[in-house]
Amino acid sequence: MAARILTWYLDEVTGDGTNQGPAYCMDTGYALPAKVRIHAQRVPKGQDLIIDIKEDGTSIFGTYTSKLDATPVGRVTTDSYRASLVDGSTSEENAENFAPNKTRLQQYSWITLDVIQSGGAKKISVQLELDRDYAEKTPDEEL
Repeated sequence: MAARILTWYLDEVTGDGTNQGPAYCMDTGYALPAKVRIHAQRVPKGQDLIIDIKEDGTSIFGTYTSKLDATPVGRVTTDSYRASLVDGSTSEENAENFAPNKTRLQQYSWITLDVIQSGGAKKISVQLELDRDYAEKTPDEEL
């Protein structure tokens, strides 16, 4: 069972590529990877709904390098992992692509949600389910 669940509800998206909904301050440290759940009452059409969750302005999902072989010499690009709801789907249960070097959310950090691409989805719910990181326990806290 999750120790803390952060929830964002967006009736409508105010614009792609923008921060939306509340910002949460972490009361203690939480372990990553976590579970991300996405639901939309009005499903994305023609494009995926793509979101990013950030800790103090930095994505918790990380990046990856891919090689495009469409050209004779090939081309290396760096892309970002994101959580997404596939075009035409209403929900995604484990939309997670966490960076291997990102192992926790720090106490007192701010967690925000960015909508990278809405795909026309509306009435969107996003949940980030977190487990307690006991390595972050402060002396005045009890287990």
